[in-house]
Amino acid sequence: MGADLYLNSVFRKHRDRYAPKFDHWVAKRNALHKAGQREAADRAQKQVSKYFEKMHERGYFRDSYNPSNLLWLFDLSWWQDVLEVLVGKDGKMSTRNAERFLQMLADREPVFEANLKKAKPAKGETRAEVEEYFRDKYERLKAFLRQAIDRKESVQCSL
Repeated sequence: MGADLYLNSVFRKHRDRYAPKFDHWVAKRNALHKAGQREAADRAQKQVSKYFEKMHERGYFRDSYNPSNLLWLFDLSWWQDVLEVLVGKDGKMSTRNAERFLQMLADREPVFEANLKKAKPAKGETRAEVEEYFRDKYERLKAFLRQAIDRKESVQCSL
């Protein structure tokens, strides 16, 4: 589970470009698995994953509800602070509210920095890797919201 944000004009076009390849590899993987060809099915799964990532690399932002959750480092909630305040009944965040969301995040950057210093690395991770992960994720969220604002397009939110 997680927060899924879409900029549909960008996402749909990009998804449609890679969906046929994704579907092809899913069918191939399933057939190989059914035929008991585990190694070949595992290789096909790598292609499934590749095209799934390709379908979601533009016009899409995801924040899972687990320790990788970005908003938690801002002491914010996708449900309470975003859904209840910034998203309309139609599941869309207007460009005005995207601007408000960006400002909300900017205002809470000191909270983010303090919580980032306390974030515990997972097994095998370094503190530097954790900080880089969350800083990159924050930059991707800001860029996503700015793109919506620049395009004057509402963000479709599945929270």
